[in-house]
Order: sequence, then C-alpha cells, then structure tokens
Amino acid sequence: MLFTNYKKTTNSDIWFALVDCNNFYASCERIFTPNLEHKPIVVLSNNDGCIIARSQESKLIGIKMGTPLYKAKEIIENFNVHVFSSNYTLYGDISQRIMNSLFKFSSHVEVYSIDEAFLDISKEQKNLLKYGIEIRTKIKQWVGIPVSVGIGKTKTLAKLANEFVKKGISSNGVYVIHNLDNEKVPLEKIELEDIWGIGKRVGRKIRSMNIKTILELMSLNQEEISRKFNVSIQRTIFELHGIQCMNIENVPKKKKSICVSRSFRKQISCVNKIGEALTNYITNAAEKLRKNHLLATSMIIFIHTNPFRKSVPQHHESLIYHFSNPSNDTRLFIRISFLILNKMFKDNILYHKAGVILQDLIPEDEYQQNLFPKEDKEKSRKLMTTIDQLNHRMGRGTVIYASEGIKEKWAGKSFNKSNAYTTQWDEIPIVKAY
Repeated sequence: MLFTNYKKTTNSDIWFALVDCNNFYASCERIFTPNLEHKPIVVLSNNDGCIIARSQESKLIGIKMGTPLYKAKEIIENFNVHVFSSNYTLYGDISQRIMNSLFKFSSHVEVYSIDEAFLDISKEQKNLLKYGIEIRTKIKQWVGIPVSVGIGKTKTLAKLANEFVKKGISSNGVYVIHNLDNEKVPLEKIELEDIWGIGKRVGRKIRSMNIKTILELMSLNQEEISRKFNVSIQRTIFELHGIQCMNIENVPKKKKSICVSRSFRKQISCVNKIGEALTNYITNAAEKLRKNHLLATSMIIFIHTNPFRKSVPQHHESLIYHFSNPSNDTRLFIRISFLILNKMFKDNILYHKAGVILQDLIPEDEYQQNLFPKEDKEKSRKLMTTIDQLNHRMGRGTVIYASEGIKEKWAGKSFNKSNAYTTQWDEIPIVKAY
C-alpha cells in the first residue's frame, strides 16, 4: 500500500511513548491511605452527585461510570466500597508532579490531559521495553501513582499500545508496537471505538460502511480512505500504518475560555448568597487566567434553577459583558458580576447553579495598551500578584474578597473529601516514629 502524502517512519525515526495514569483519581486517594490498596474506591462529582472515577476493583464489581450515588448505595454497602468526594486540588498537584517527573525521561513532553502525556523517546529506541518499564517504576517510586506505558512509531500507535496494556495483554504494564502490518498483534481484542481519534460516534459511521475491525480499516487503499473519511480520520489510519502525521506539541494550546460553575448544596433564593458564590467562582477563574498570563475581553454570568424539578418555577438566564479594556483583575470581574446578577435575579425563585465564563482570551504581552487608561494597570498587576502569591504560599483562601462571605452556605456537598495533603500546611500528613 502506498501513502504518498506522508513520510513512512524507519527504525531511526521518532518513537513515542504514551504514559497514562491508572484510575488516576482513585490512585491519588491511595497515596496517603495505602491500606486502601486492592480495595474498591469511587470518587464523586461536585456536590457528591454522581460517580466520576472508579478503581479497578470497583469496575469489576459492576459499578458504572456516571451512576448517581443514591442508585449505587446498595452495591457500595454490600462490597464495602470506599467513597470519596472529588478533591481537584490534590489531583491537580499530583498531576503536576507526574508531568514534571516525565521531563527526567525526555525533553519533549506533551501534556495531553490531567493523567496522560506523550513523550519523544527516540534516543532510547535500542531497548524500548526496558525504558518503558523504567518510566513506570520511577513514577510509582517518586509520586506513588501506577502508570501504563504504550510505545509506538506514531502517537496513535502509542495510544493503541497503551490500550493493549489496559486490556491485560501486557503483564508488566508496558507494550511496544513496532509495526501493525507485520507483527502478530492481538488486534481482535481491540474494538474500532478503542482507537484514538475514532470513538463511538465515528465508530458507528465506519461500521455502517461494513468495516468491522481494525484490520479491515487498515486494508483500505489511499483512494478509498480519501473518499470516505475526513482529514482527521485519514491521519488516524495513516498513523496505524506507522506513517507519522502528528508531532509532539511542546507548547500547550492556548485557552480560549475559562469556566467555573457549581451546583449549590441547597437551592438558594437570596441574591446576596448567590453573589457570594459568584465571587468565589470568579476568584478561582481569574487566578487561572493570571497563571496562564492571559486577559479576558468578555465575561458571561449565568444562573439557573434545577431543570429536573418541574414542580417549581424555572428560570435560566445568562448575560455577557464586553470589557472596554481586556483585564485579569478579580476586583473588576466581581464588580461587573454583581451588576449582571442584579439584572437577572428574580425573587421567589429557587436557584440551583451559577457560574462564570471568562472568554475571548488574549496573551498579556499581545495586548494593545490604551493611550488614556482609566485604571492603573501596573498597580492592579502588583496587587493581584501579591494576593496570588500569598494564597499560593499560605494556602487557598488566606486572602479572600469580602463579598465572598465566610459561612459559605452555598458551597457544594463534599462530606467525604480527603485532605489537601500536598498544598495545605495544616493538612500535611504527620508521621510518628517511636
């Protein structure tokens, strides 16, 4: 088969590794409670609503992803499943430690998600399996998280190799694919939908063309591929043949928007309480904005009732505000949000959720300065930097805005939330030696 538009890789070309954390949220909870090893764990969504993460043991006893907690109570009690509220501060910090560790193995690392990263390991191609095992061993030793490692000549093949590990084909947590065309690879254990870039929706479309397996997909010639599929799927098929179409993206993609929203613990009919919640959400969103050295040119504020409670009056509304000058000043965002909230809010309505979206983001260094600024940008920058540094050094919430309040009756439920073991001084684990 000839694919003339892309370069066929050789033994001297690039090799990719995909490092994927196993059951990441559940594994994070086990780091500081090692007695939970080999015991079933589930992690809940915001407000302790649904199951969003499961340990392997929980998967084996039949707990499904997305199941509401109340529907899983019986199986949780019967199998003594350990339940945790989501702790994104902990998960984010552990993720950062893993990604920093991966730079020890390659100078070219693409952080693909909170628990996945691609590495260029071309320099280690003489013994790829051994290097993959070393990566796996060191991450477990340094951070405490078990990982799977898939290795291939393209990013798609590395993803597929990682899928083999998840299917239990590899006994050491590492799998290397050299060439799908020539090797005896157990493709019968992999569904079309398991291939990176295909998924369920595209998988159904491909099956409707009477293409049922990976081998049948790979048997198509270039003309058939170009006629039947878009460019994205064409690249996926080419990469399955070892034809490299995608490189490591060292520079993270720029964020286009930042959204922070939460459901309230209880429904709220008080505008001031909703304002407190919005202040908290805006504070978090603006902090992320500054961390990425970005400015927002517009902001959306939204509030709505619970759509599943048909017996109560419904209200869903959002408003957008365009800033005359792009900003990342929390104070400005809070001030504008209260003006918007007062326009949208209706009396005698029980609100269930609120949120903020900072959008149309631009880099700080690409901002065209105003000749006659109404605000002192340098003063704002110094104040925001100081607040961020204090909260980073002393713990989130050390410095808050008065409009956030102190009782937080709007805060979501998190009855089983673990400590911020790695980011809060007063929650660091204590080890006693006798």
